[in-house]
Amino acid sequence: MIELAAFISLYAFYLLSNTNKNKFMGRSLEEWVLDIPNLWIQGIIIPLMHTYILYKFYYYFIPSYQNSITISFWPGLIFNLFIVDYIYYWNHRLFHTKKFWPIHLVHHTAKQMDVLVTSRNTVWTSFFIVYIWVNSLMIYLLDNPQGYIIGITITSCLDLWRHSNFFPKHSPLQNFLARKLFIITPVDHSWHHSSELRSNFGANFNIFDKIHGTYEFHSYAPKVIGISTNLTLLQKLFNPFRSGK
Repeated sequence: MIELAAFISLYAFYLLSNTNKNKFMGRSLEEWVLDIPNLWIQGIIIPLMHTYILYKFYYYFIPSYQNSITISFWPGLIFNLFIVDYIYYWNHRLFHTKKFWPIHLVHHTAKQMDVLVTSRNTVWTSFFIVYIWVNSLMIYLLDNPQGYIIGITITSCLDLWRHSNFFPKHSPLQNFLARKLFIITPVDHSWHHSSELRSNFGANFNIFDKIHGTYEFHSYAPKVIGISTNLTLLQKLFNPFRSGK
C-alpha cells in the first residue's frame, strides 16, 4: 500500500507540470504496452508469487528453517537497505555485461524519466532481479521480519523516486542527498540511463559505486536519455536476444 501511495503521489507531482502533461499525453502506444504489463507484474504478480508460491516452496522443502534466524527490527532493516542493496549492485552490473545485456536493455529504451519507466522491461526480466528471490527467502527465514519488510518498502519507494524527474537541474538538495547522505537520486540515475550506460548502478545508496569506481556525480540531468534499438515491440516484450543494440 505504501508503494502504491508513493507511485500515485510521485505521478501526481509529475503531472503538475504542463511540460510533463504534454509528455504524458504524447506517450506512444508502444511505450504504454511496454510499461503497463510490467507494472502489473511488479506490483501484483510478484507479491502474489512471494505469498502463495515461494513461501509454500520453502515450507515444503526446508520446513525446519522457517523463522530460524533471530534478528531484531534494526538489524533486519539495515540488512535489507545495505547488504541486499550490495547484492543488487552486482546483479545490476551483471545485466550490463555483454552476455546478459539483452535481459536489461529494454529498460534503457525510455527517452524520458518518469515513474512508469520503473517497470519498463521485457515481461520476464523481473524474475532475474535478485530482490524476488532474496527477499522472499529472508522473510521466510527471519523470526521477526518487520524491519526487513520496512527496508523492502523503502527500497521500492526509492526505486520509484529515482526514476522520476525530480531535481533535474542544479539543486542544493541533489548535492546534499548524493554527497552527504550517499543516496542515489533521480539525477544520479538519469545519468545511468544516458547513452553512456557506465555509471551509478546502485539502488538505494551510491556507496558501492564509489567503492568500485562506478559513481559519477552531476548536479544536473543529461540532455539525452535512453538508447535506440531495432527490436520490434514483440521482441522487446518477449525475445530481446533476437537483435538490437
